[in-house]
Amino acid sequence: MGRGTTDEATNPKNGQDLEKIGVVDKYITLAKAFAAQKISEDPRADRAIKVSPKGQTGASTPLPSPGITNPSTNPVISMDIQKYQQDFEVLIQQPGVLQDGLKFIESKTQVKRSYIAYGIIGVATIWLMFGFGAQLLCNAIGFLYPAYRSVKAIQSRDKGDDTQWLMYWVVFALFSVLEFFSDILVGWVPFYWLIKCSFLLWCMSPMEGSTIIYNRVILPYFLKHESLIDDVVRQGSDKLNNFTNSAMDKATEVNDLVNNWEVTHSNVPKPPFTPPTLPEPEATKLKVLHLTDLHIDLSYLPGSNPDCGMPCCCMNTTGLAQGDERRAGYWGDIADCDLPIWTFEAMLQQIKEDHGSELAYTIYTGDSPPHDVWQQSKESNFEHSKRVLELYKQYLPNVPLYLSLGNHEGFPVNSFPPEELLGTEYSGAWLFEGVGDLISEWITPEATNTFKVNGRYSIRPYPGMKIINLNNNFGVGMNMMTYFDFHDPASQLAWLSEELQESEDLREKVHILTHHPNGKCIRGWREQYAKIVHRYESTIAATFVGHTHKDSFEIWIDGEGQATMTTFIGPSVTPRGEKSPEYKIFTIDGGYEGASWQVLDYDTYIMDVMDYNDPEVPPRFYKFYSALKEFEMNSMYPEDWKMLLERAMTDDDLYETLVRFQAQNIAWADEDDERREFLCKRIIVEGQKDNTTCPLHF
Repeated sequence: MGRGTTDEATNPKNGQDLEKIGVVDKYITLAKAFAAQKISEDPRADRAIKVSPKGQTGASTPLPSPGITNPSTNPVISMDIQKYQQDFEVLIQQPGVLQDGLKFIESKTQVKRSYIAYGIIGVATIWLMFGFGAQLLCNAIGFLYPAYRSVKAIQSRDKGDDTQWLMYWVVFALFSVLEFFSDILVGWVPFYWLIKCSFLLWCMSPMEGSTIIYNRVILPYFLKHESLIDDVVRQGSDKLNNFTNSAMDKATEVNDLVNNWEVTHSNVPKPPFTPPTLPEPEATKLKVLHLTDLHIDLSYLPGSNPDCGMPCCCMNTTGLAQGDERRAGYWGDIADCDLPIWTFEAMLQQIKEDHGSELAYTIYTGDSPPHDVWQQSKESNFEHSKRVLELYKQYLPNVPLYLSLGNHEGFPVNSFPPEELLGTEYSGAWLFEGVGDLISEWITPEATNTFKVNGRYSIRPYPGMKIINLNNNFGVGMNMMTYFDFHDPASQLAWLSEELQESEDLREKVHILTHHPNGKCIRGWREQYAKIVHRYESTIAATFVGHTHKDSFEIWIDGEGQATMTTFIGPSVTPRGEKSPEYKIFTIDGGYEGASWQVLDYDTYIMDVMDYNDPEVPPRFYKFYSALKEFEMNSMYPEDWKMLLERAMTDDDLYETLVRFQAQNIAWADEDDERREFLCKRIIVEGQKDNTTCPLHF
């Protein structure tokens, strides 16, 4: 054996004791023993400690030289091992989260908690050496516990522990940077994550390795080069500030480009607003069908897997279900599947039988193609639009249809080029002209020609009433084509203002059709649209939109807090998104001279698609609810809808009714802030940027 060993030190019992404490304690013990030797200025000085062969205090034994590394022959280390074992036993008996966990396991297994702790350390060591996710475990150990101790240190009155953990984070940051730049070498170091974890444990241990590194390495270097480091930091800070200021200036320019623009309006003063009144009971009323978001899938495959993991399933390209996989029904499925064409036909057949004779006209706010956007083309998208309109003409040939294009009609999805791109490869003529020909029998030649340019038109189906189809696909950020010019793309809003002024002059009432709720458009569009609808509140009777797939509404409120317009958001016919197909039939005051053309009521019809799987049994739609009755409203003017939302803030039954009917039973936690968010999404306040300006309060 080496210098300074004794026969007693070679007793096998010492080796057995050491073996019990595990590999990690061995390394910690060695480090602690060597640290103890440095107490003396001369590490080789003969210092004595009285240790008997049996571990009892007695004869003097000289301290071994630093060259000896076998702890079983070193009485100082042997005694330190016992001391650390005792300290460890005391530590795991103290209160704490980890200790409580060990206590719980001990009570369930009847195994001493010290053995459990050693086992966990052993498993962690093996995991760090060979296991998957060793890097994650190492970083969790080196970050989570120190973060916890740092928070506790901040909360304590003693500032000494603050300094200790600040030093740890300085060392942690330094070595993280060094590790990043030496990443290419890390993979070649055997058991790197075990080594790193051991290093981090040493840094955070009672030996305060981070303090040693900080005081002996980092601080001396920093003090020596402090002025240089300060200059580098100052210069870097100045450059970063310059970059940030430049980025903010550029962001301001972009914001101005996107949002800070104005639409030229008429100089005609706004006339006094006269609140509408309910018509006489015997006054003529019209029934208007609202369809939206059909998303027909011409490739729908019954028996396919409706949970295929792709954005759109139940297609002949996604394959049949296998084994125990759920199978899509014949008439549709509420998973990520769009609507079979034959289900749409069955719906049209029922509408023809139940309502065909009473319908004045139909509003269709777009989205005929399915959600298989990754395999679409101009030809496939147009084919879906064509099939939808041809089937409609087949079943309801005498009911005019007024259409607004949805974002899925474009190709690629959301793409609607302004007229400036006509004649280029980006032109939207294939869509505007193709669909324009399909709807030409329901609108005038002038309206058809206007539609063929950029998808907008106006039509007067009755004296004293105008329908304006606004293509607000130009007002959403998803339409990359608008990036050519954000300033009122395709002059849609300027045209809308002109059309409304014309109707005001003629004392007409107007219904506006769009695909997107205008409250969801980019801020510049939304703000200019708000100015227009508030200006012409006496002219606009209602707005009809789709896109969200949910049965809902928007209330537009001006700067004085008055509700000026209601937007009715139609539910989708497609069942995609865990909902059943729906459509609405509105009752409208109209068809006679002096009519208000206001919405008086509406009925929502629904089909429980999951109840129908027999190809021989067509699905049936039934009345889901009547709005006026279920919401206990006297009328459906804008101010009535605002009061409905105010009531729902405190009326639990009304709130649940809104959720059940308008969100089709989607669960919504009944917390005050979540209720307010749910209701505030239905209010668009002039100039608002988010729901913080919502006027609803408890």
